[in-house]
Amino acid sequence: MSRDKNRSRDFTYINLINLIANSTTTLLGPMALTLAAVFNVNVLNIGLVNSLYLLIGGFFSIFWGILADKMNRKKLLIISSIICMIGTLIVSFSTSYLFFLIIEIITSIGYAGIMPISFTLITDLIVPERRAHAFGILQMTSLLGVGFGLILGGILVDFLPWWVPFLIIAFNGTIYIILLKNIQEPQRGKLDGFKQIKVMNKEKISFFLTRTDFKELFTTNTNILLIFYSFIKVLNYGAFNFHFITMLEKQLSISTSLATIMMIGTFSIMIIGSPFLGKIADNLFNKRKTAKIEILILIMLIGPSFYLLAFSFDINPSNIWLIVLFIVLILMGAFTTSGEAGIAQSLIGDVVAPHLRSTFFSIQLIVSRIGQGLGISLFILFLDLSQNSYRIAFSGIVLTLMASVIFIIPMRKTIKKDMEKLKLKYKN
Repeated sequence: MSRDKNRSRDFTYINLINLIANSTTTLLGPMALTLAAVFNVNVLNIGLVNSLYLLIGGFFSIFWGILADKMNRKKLLIISSIICMIGTLIVSFSTSYLFFLIIEIITSIGYAGIMPISFTLITDLIVPERRAHAFGILQMTSLLGVGFGLILGGILVDFLPWWVPFLIIAFNGTIYIILLKNIQEPQRGKLDGFKQIKVMNKEKISFFLTRTDFKELFTTNTNILLIFYSFIKVLNYGAFNFHFITMLEKQLSISTSLATIMMIGTFSIMIIGSPFLGKIADNLFNKRKTAKIEILILIMLIGPSFYLLAFSFDINPSNIWLIVLFIVLILMGAFTTSGEAGIAQSLIGDVVAPHLRSTFFSIQLIVSRIGQGLGISLFILFLDLSQNSYRIAFSGIVLTLMASVIFIIPMRKTIKKDMEKLKLKYKN
């Protein structure tokens, strides 16, 4: 098999494990009422588990990321995936809320390693001119995973025992872990034309950044801006994933199952938009190095504007045309904003040294998970301030999303300088 075919195969297997891992992040939301009844707790206790899953998973990603910059990434990806899937299997046997909480936390530690390791592997599997599209595909499969979790949690729970969705995820994850054994470890930075950097030190493997590595990461202006951008951006993602179905129920006066189907439709349009907009960004990037930044600015201004317009309507359930317009605007917003993740992730490959990419991806993931967890609470705050109006609360979240553009605009000046600095230091 040719190396290009091997890369394509490896890329596919990495996408599959991310698909199933991301399904664990949205499973609890639509199951919240059922799980609260099973464990005899308040529904907010289930929300707490979901928040801790994101927060603790984000925190532990830094350890996986640092290790992945020093050790064999394939082996680490398999180990982290095994922890995640074993935890998902065991949680299906929970008989108490405390046991459920503890196992979910352990599961999140495994999940913490999957994304940063996958990101850096893909960066070294795909040439720079195609990375935004590749990360768009990764975003697409991640969204499929999110949708898969919503389907399992929002639909099956009405017909089958609560633990069945956990078993389905664990079974699929086990198959994908077996496939991961076939991938090959790519050379770091080779496709960028960078010299090979020795990263393995068998005598001493540290869980911490060296002073030199820390300085290199945090004296790059684009890196700093990307971190702040990620935090502000994802405040809305936690709110959307956890509260969106409830909002649809209350806004449109529909059942949980129908609201779940509508949310899956929203994710479906994002699945189309993510690789499509990534491909456009790649094509323009080949002509102009600031193109990704410019597209990102447009995405973060235009996409949320559709959401804001949709949430401006105080919908009467009998007004079919207004409901249709609401749905169309939501879909347009979802399509437009779907392109940002792949483009933003591809920027890391452009400005971060090959032996520090896993670490930076994990730092960004920590920031993102903190933002997502806080986003759930931020939405509750907006909900309280708006006297329980989901429409107004979501408008507040969308305005927060738009505010992230203040950290993207300066990147238009920093990106070329930081790319040139990286080439001068590591080019063959």
